[in-house]
Amino acid sequence: MKLTDIILENKSITLTYTDPGSTLYSISINGEKQRSREDEDKAIQMIKKITGLEVPRRAMYLSDEVQDIADALRKKGYDAEVYPMDVS
Repeated sequence: MKLTDIILENKSITLTYTDPGSTLYSISINGEKQRSREDEDKAIQMIKKITGLEVPRRAMYLSDEVQDIADALRKKGYDAEVYPMDVS
């Protein structure tokens, strides 16, 4: 199934950033983690098409930049969440 079909099907997107470290850890679409770098890149491109915003690879999960992406996804009807991944 293509990523665009998956996104349009259930509309759930989760971004996870390392804490500490502030690095993008994973993107999950409808509960399915995008495991390869290629799949993650496609997810980032799709999110940019939906929101007009670039998903940062280095940012704090609570930063305005990341929260703006989640808010923009929610405004488009997506269930969007942002979480920390404790790597301490």
